[in-house]
Amino acid sequence: MPPTEQQRDAALFLVRVSLFLGVALFGGVSWFLHHQGAPLPPAVPGLVYVPMVAVPAGFLGIVLVRMVRSQRTDPRQRASLALIGWALGEAPALAGGVYYYMSGDPRWLLIGTFVLLASFLLLPIRAD
Repeated sequence: MPPTEQQRDAALFLVRVSLFLGVALFGGVSWFLHHQGAPLPPAVPGLVYVPMVAVPAGFLGIVLVRMVRSQRTDPRQRASLALIGWALGEAPALAGGVYYYMSGDPRWLLIGTFVLLASFLLLPIRAD
C-alpha cells in the first residue's frame, strides 16, 4: 500500500530536518573545537577551491532540478527530485563545514548553509 500524501510529506519534512541538523551539528562541533583551542588539522593545499566550486555548482544544480521538477506531475517523481535538489544544497554546506573545521574560517560554512536553505525554499515539500 503506497503512503498517503500526509505520510509522504511528513517523511520529506524529516529528511529536510535531518539534512539541516547534520550541517548544523558539524558546524557546531567545529565551532566548539576552535573555541576550546584545539589545533587545526594540517593544511590541505587548494582546500578553499572545494567550497568555491561546490557553492555555484550546488546552486546551479538546484535551479536545474527545479526546472525539471516543474514539468513533472507525478507526486512521487516530484518528491524524488526534491530530495535530489536538497542533497545538491547540502553539498556546499558540508564543503563549507570541512573548510571551517580545517581552516577556522566560517564564511564558506555560512554561505553553504544559505544554499541549503535556498534549496528548501526553491524545492518545497508540497507541489509548486
